[in-house]
Amino acid sequence: MSHTWSTIPLLPLRCILEHLSTEDALAAMSVCRHWRDAIHVYEGHKELLRLKVKQLEKCKFVSRVFKKNVQKLHLYIDCNEPELDKFMNIVFPQFFDTQNLEEILFIGPSYMQLSNHVPFIKLKRVQIESLVYKNIHSLKKLGFLGCGMAAVKNDNERYSHLIVDYEQLSTSALVTLSQLSSFRYLTLNITNRKQTLQRVDWDTMHEFYKYQLRVTVNIIAVPYRRFNDIMENVLVEGLRLISLKVMFCKSLYTPLLSHVSRLYQSSLQEVIWADSPYDSSYWVWQYDVLGFVRLRKGLMQLEVSAIYNKQDRFHNMIQLSEEGAIRVLSGDQPAPVDPEYIQEVNEYTDFKWRPTSWSSLHPGLRPRATLQQRIDYVVSEARVPSGHELKVWKLNEERTAIATSEDSLQLSIKISIQHLVINGVKSKLR
Repeated sequence: MSHTWSTIPLLPLRCILEHLSTEDALAAMSVCRHWRDAIHVYEGHKELLRLKVKQLEKCKFVSRVFKKNVQKLHLYIDCNEPELDKFMNIVFPQFFDTQNLEEILFIGPSYMQLSNHVPFIKLKRVQIESLVYKNIHSLKKLGFLGCGMAAVKNDNERYSHLIVDYEQLSTSALVTLSQLSSFRYLTLNITNRKQTLQRVDWDTMHEFYKYQLRVTVNIIAVPYRRFNDIMENVLVEGLRLISLKVMFCKSLYTPLLSHVSRLYQSSLQEVIWADSPYDSSYWVWQYDVLGFVRLRKGLMQLEVSAIYNKQDRFHNMIQLSEEGAIRVLSGDQPAPVDPEYIQEVNEYTDFKWRPTSWSSLHPGLRPRATLQQRIDYVVSEARVPSGHELKVWKLNEERTAIATSEDSLQLSIKISIQHLVINGVKSKLR
């Protein structure tokens, strides 16, 4: 193109866009002030934009110019499938920035009378629906002439584990989820929201699930006064509970453990209780740790870390909080476990047991744990059915652990049928 073109007068925009190639139009704009002004003038006033898919370079240029304010978009599909895919990947996404589309039309080859033997064009459903959703507030017309949307790929068959808040669950929702052929594991999270916990009719679920649904319940930062409500409406008969995880609830609520061990003794595989600063070591040992050891005859490994006895070790009231919990400082070292407790545990086990060190615990359970580390701990426990990620589930394995954090006593009791590598320790149940 000659540099003397910069002296030619202002030409109609249609002349620039229709009668010149894209390369010529761009070159002309680079040297001709009039043509640049024409583009800027018309940029905000073009209401209808017609694009022919086969003219890819031109479509890229025109779309970039008019995409912000265009109100009607007509796409003429006059190409083969590879060219259409290229257009949909390069040009079409530009219109996701458009927020005021009122009309979208897709015109297929048969309506353009290109050939009588043109196959029916199928557009990518996800891209079309994304554009429609972006302009749902303004869109008035959506048309497919000689073309249509392809069926979206069904990924539902791959879903095997779903995680939801308990408040979002209902009996009818579970019936709908039963249509997922691979759905096996359901994780229910209960937090400290002031919402009524509705009871689910688990007995009827046996009719809809060919393979019995395995359920994990995570209770996160819930005050102990709500535990009775959870026992009455969530942990009910008919539920196949394989895992119970109580995290950062401050108190070890013995009635809940008794309720779970009585109601789900045939299905329960894992129990975690992390962070219970309001309980002394005596109650933890006599009613919980030793109780689990006595009931679980196949226990192969037990983990206990840093149990403080506030009656014997702490005599200064300054070291106790208002609630009576021990103030554990970051520089404190875990007190040695009473040899009497160790001896009692070993009386009921088939192996020689020793307490576990702090260093083997998850960072969220260690001294000076940050908020993010605690969140990571909760997420790591909630995202898998029973505390780990193994594709092959192994039977008959068990573990128990107790730990403390910087400012509170933390208890973690874990019983599992899976191969566990949690806090750096493996355990097995015969």
